[in-house]
Amino acid sequence: MKPALLSIMVGVNDIWHKMNGKYEWTAEDYRTGFTALIAESKKELPKLQIVVCEPFALRCGAVKDS
Repeated sequence: MKPALLSIMVGVNDIWHKMNGKYEWTAEDYRTGFTALIAESKKELPKLQIVVCEPFALRCGAVKDS
Protein backbone atom coordinates (compact mmCIF):
# COMPACT_ATOMS: atom_id res chain seq x y z
CA MET A 1 0.00 0.00 0.00
CA LYS A 2 1.17 3.48 -0.78
CA PRO A 3 -1.23 5.90 0.88
CA ALA A 4 -1.16 9.64 0.23
CA LEU A 5 -2.27 10.39 3.79
CA LEU A 6 -1.46 8.75 7.10
CA SER A 7 -3.46 9.65 10.20
CA ILE A 8 -1.87 8.72 13.51
CA MET A 9 -3.61 8.56 16.85
CA VAL A 10 -1.11 7.04 19.23
CA GLY A 11 -1.47 6.73 22.95
CA VAL A 12 -5.21 6.10 23.06
CA ASN A 13 -4.95 2.48 24.19
CA ASP A 14 -2.01 3.25 26.47
CA ILE A 15 -4.19 5.08 29.01
CA TRP A 16 -6.29 2.09 30.00
CA HIS A 17 -3.26 -0.22 30.04
CA LYS A 18 -1.59 2.28 32.41
CA MET A 19 -4.68 2.40 34.60
CA ASN A 20 -4.71 -1.41 34.82
CA GLY A 21 -1.03 -1.44 35.80
CA LYS A 22 -0.02 -3.24 32.60
CA TYR A 23 1.95 -0.41 30.98
CA GLU A 24 5.63 0.02 31.68
CA TRP A 25 6.76 2.27 28.83
CA THR A 26 8.13 5.73 29.56
CA ALA A 27 7.60 9.05 27.81
CA GLU A 28 11.03 8.54 26.22
CA ASP A 29 9.95 5.14 24.83
CA TYR A 30 6.84 6.79 23.41
CA ARG A 31 8.84 9.61 21.81
CA THR A 32 11.42 7.23 20.35
CA GLY A 33 8.76 4.99 18.80
CA PHE A 34 6.75 7.92 17.45
CA THR A 35 9.85 9.54 15.92
CA ALA A 36 10.85 6.24 14.28
CA LEU A 37 7.33 5.77 12.87
CA ILE A 38 7.38 9.23 11.27
CA ALA A 39 10.94 8.84 9.92
CA GLU A 40 10.30 5.41 8.40
CA SER A 41 7.01 6.52 6.85
CA LYS A 42 8.59 9.60 5.27
CA LYS A 43 11.57 7.58 4.05
CA GLU A 44 9.32 5.09 2.26
CA LEU A 45 6.82 7.69 1.04
CA PRO A 46 8.50 11.14 0.86
CA LYS A 47 5.31 12.90 -0.32
CA LEU A 48 3.18 11.33 2.40
CA GLN A 49 1.00 13.76 4.31
CA ILE A 50 0.79 12.98 8.00
CA VAL A 51 -2.01 14.02 10.32
CA VAL A 52 -1.36 13.59 14.04
CA CYS A 53 -4.56 13.44 16.08
CA GLU A 54 -4.66 14.45 19.72
CA PRO A 55 -5.19 11.39 21.93
CA PHE A 56 -8.24 11.39 24.19
CA ALA A 57 -10.00 8.97 26.48
CA LEU A 58 -13.72 8.41 26.91
CA ARG A 59 -15.21 7.15 30.15
CA CYS A 60 -15.99 3.54 29.41
CA GLY A 61 -14.71 0.14 30.45
CA ALA A 62 -11.45 0.56 32.37
CA VAL A 63 -11.44 4.38 32.00
CA LYS A 64 -13.18 6.05 34.93
CA ASP A 65 -13.43 9.66 36.10
CA SER A 66 -10.47 9.11 38.42
